[in-house]
Amino acid sequence: MDMTSINGIMDLIVLAAGLYILYGYYLLVAKKEFKDGLLVSERFPAKTCKDKEGYAAYIGLPTLLLGLGGVLSGAIGLYQDYVGPVNRWLYLTGYVVFAAVLVWFIVRTKKAQGRFW
Repeated sequence: MDMTSINGIMDLIVLAAGLYILYGYYLLVAKKEFKDGLLVSERFPAKTCKDKEGYAAYIGLPTLLLGLGGVLSGAIGLYQDYVGPVNRWLYLTGYVVFAAVLVWFIVRTKKAQGRFW
């Protein structure tokens, strides 16, 4: 197994995670529901949320950006691994932006747990 295969597997995981997070965003925005373990910790059951509408508004943008970041980062990585070279700065910027949005999402989720439960 060479490094391209390992990088491709990791990029595929990031892409799949981004799609799964976008599914969670869809459930949150379109159906006004969220599931335990998807956008909230299992220690904070969705049914005990004090203000579901407020939570959806509070966590919606970070969730959308995290999902889009995962999809873009994974897609750029897969393109680089299997199709052709990508601008090095675009590749690195994609990962840095994805990591920054991930940190923002985690901080926002922790604050939401104290605020809405």
